[in-house]
Amino acid sequence: MDSGKTRVFLIEDNPGDARLIRDLLTEAGNSVFDLGHADCLSTGLKRLAEGDIDVLLLDLSLPDSQGLDSLSKVLAKAPKVPIVVMSGLEDESVAIKAVQEGAQDYLVKGSVDAKLLARSLRYAIERHRLQQALRHSEEYFRALTENSQDAIAILDSNGTIRYEGPSIERILGYEPQDRVGKSAFELIHPEDMSRVVNSFAELMRKPRSTLRAEVRLQHKDGSWRTFEAVGNNLLDDPAVRGVVANFRDITERKQAEEALRESEEKLKHYLDSSPEAILICDTRGNFLYGNRVAQKIMGYSSEELVGKNWQKIFALSEESLSKGVRLMELSARKRTGPNEFELVGKDGSHTFVEVSTYPIGQRDKVEIISIARDITERKRLEEQLRLAGRLVAVGELAVGVAHELNNPLAAIQGFAQLLTASDHLDKTLKKDLETIYREAQRASKITGSLLSFARQHKPEKHLISIDEVIEKTLELRVHQMQVNNIEVVVDFAADLPKTMADFSQMQQVFVNIINNAEQAMVEAHGRGKLIVKTERSGEMIQIAFTDSGPGISEENLNRIFDPFFTTKEVGKGTGLGLSICYGIVQAHGGRIYAKSKLGRGATFVVEIPIISEGQAVAERATKSMLDEHNTKANGIPEARQANEDGILASIESVETRSNAMRLAVMENLSSVILEPTPGRAWQYSRAGHLVAQNQETSVVVAKSKGTPYAICVPSKDGFWYCSIVDNGMPIKATEARL
Repeated sequence: MDSGKTRVFLIEDNPGDARLIRDLLTEAGNSVFDLGHADCLSTGLKRLAEGDIDVLLLDLSLPDSQGLDSLSKVLAKAPKVPIVVMSGLEDESVAIKAVQEGAQDYLVKGSVDAKLLARSLRYAIERHRLQQALRHSEEYFRALTENSQDAIAILDSNGTIRYEGPSIERILGYEPQDRVGKSAFELIHPEDMSRVVNSFAELMRKPRSTLRAEVRLQHKDGSWRTFEAVGNNLLDDPAVRGVVANFRDITERKQAEEALRESEEKLKHYLDSSPEAILICDTRGNFLYGNRVAQKIMGYSSEELVGKNWQKIFALSEESLSKGVRLMELSARKRTGPNEFELVGKDGSHTFVEVSTYPIGQRDKVEIISIARDITERKRLEEQLRLAGRLVAVGELAVGVAHELNNPLAAIQGFAQLLTASDHLDKTLKKDLETIYREAQRASKITGSLLSFARQHKPEKHLISIDEVIEKTLELRVHQMQVNNIEVVVDFAADLPKTMADFSQMQQVFVNIINNAEQAMVEAHGRGKLIVKTERSGEMIQIAFTDSGPGISEENLNRIFDPFFTTKEVGKGTGLGLSICYGIVQAHGGRIYAKSKLGRGATFVVEIPIISEGQAVAERATKSMLDEHNTKANGIPEARQANEDGILASIESVETRSNAMRLAVMENLSSVILEPTPGRAWQYSRAGHLVAQNQETSVVVAKSKGTPYAICVPSKDGFWYCSIVDNGMPIKATEARL
């Protein structure tokens, strides 16, 4: 069969009508149509089942089928073949019904010519093709809407729902037709309502515009779901004439995002709670994160830190910079550290840190975690210990030297003075003797300073005002300072409390610092300004002396408290003044240090603990009671040693725990601390729990501050001597069988 011909199949039982139709098709053009024929419906259906038919001509009056029933049978058997009905009856109602049921056209026999028949067949084929395409498109659209993750709705300009896709049932639990004709705003969360209404109004003002928003909608089961909605204003599109809304359920995604955010917040909290600085950077050294301690050490906020390279953040010496570069290269491959660095913060402050690094990730996604421990205080304490050791060694030497020199110096001074008084000496010799006497006196002052430095005088503490000590000290120097053009500015804290300290020793410290500042300013500039400031810093009184002198080099700053170190000319200083000050302040439980840069003056800071008279009495009483208990407990050293094995064996027994509980209840204590051997302690709570076992006594006592407790030491007769302590003050001594 030619592919260029239209394949027509005719089901007609009347041979004359069949011949007429063949003639009409031939007249229309043999090259156009190729006609097949069957004289009954059953034969025609068999042929239709074989396919290869473009259009069917169907008579409704057949031997084996009549009327529209024939059409129904054909449509059921060959739904994809277009049908033109031909009938001898000119019945408009039958024609309309035939078209409604699926026929493409209805022709009346005897009223058809060749052109009409050919046109009807071509139109039938084309209409059927368009209908099939439309049906396919509808099925495709239906499949998309039914299986889409997004729900689709069409709204009018008031927000009333005109259409909702099948996905609405899966997403919100409603049948597609349930909400048609209702307002789309009914399901919106009250907190989102105002925002969504305003956004919808804005969308209405802009045809063809698009709006994106997150909105919470109520599911049919009453729960709230979060959606990502996109609205398109197509009211001016004749094919739509509405607002097309697509919305996707993102509830799980939002929950996952919230869980991730909470996890990140928790992790950030953990990192920020760390006492150590934690930094994360990439392999190029660009910071990705810094916790709160890191930000504090470096003086940069998180926003200032992230994205910056470590070489631009830290001001390092050439040696430290080179060390840092090597460390970065090594850190990308393996764990390193700890390594010591001195960091200079944004404000110029110096911090010593101990850094360990850990690489995380793989290949090109490696990041480096650096954990830096602030060891500034440790370094300071190490320096104090080093200096203290040096002071002890020098002190022992100084005592021996001073005593050995004092006797001959006394003899030299005495005989020089005696000879000077003689009238028989000439002026030149007398002048030489005066020089001998003067230099011997200077040597005596040096040995006096040595003895003063070496002696371990305990401070005689009284309740004093530090401000008053400073005022009295300045009065001693006021005249000389005026002569030397030194301006003094005093800034005393208004609420500075008094403290227990040795007035004379503190005055000695202040005189030394003021004298040094005055000499430095006069030598450098011939004038100057001294600012003396006091303030409370926690539980310490801080006194700062700031001068406008030449400053101190970093090298000298680390040595100024060393004995015999001085920058003054020979004969103008012994190098012991600040060493003596250091010892005095340390004996008061405080600290002294200096801050300076060359050319910018110097600041000496003295910090003294605030101790009330009551605290001092309590400390003395506690020491006295504990000394008494230790004396009783120790008795004969051999006796205590003999008892120790038995005490240690029973200290964790049920009986000891029970007796400790009884003592705590009777005396209304939070805990009972037992010290069976000097320096080691066990602690029972009021409930009888062993909360500390074989720990340092000082540590256990420190943790118990602020609560009433008993500290007990054993005696040789099997009893324990106990001091009852409340708010740091011993209030009672008792004896207990523990």
